Amino acid sequence: MKHNLNSFRRNEHLQGGLAEVLRHPSMQAALDVLRDLGEPTEMPVPSDVDFLIFNALQNARREGFFHALRSLEALATPIKVVPSTKDLMPNLVDE
Repeated sequence: MKHNLNSFRRNEHLQGGLAEVLRHPSMQAALDVLRDLGEPTEMPVPSDVDFLIFNALQNARREGFFHALRSLEALATPIKVVPSTKDLMPNLVDE
């Protein structure tokens, strides 16, 4: 079955399984390596490319890279649902 964000977030089994995988020391080490790879490094700008455009593209790539890592970790975090008034007072009658 293909999952989307909502179906994954509603599935406690998937969320818990991912959280368990992410806690494993090998996975933590791999994520650390990936974060390190995403850090800015000195790169010469190609001679035929505008400096500002080159840096904008590099920063966009980097932001996407880190967004993906943060999103992976966020998928393993249960969403805290704020209880509604009806949850706190189940005998409340809608008017």
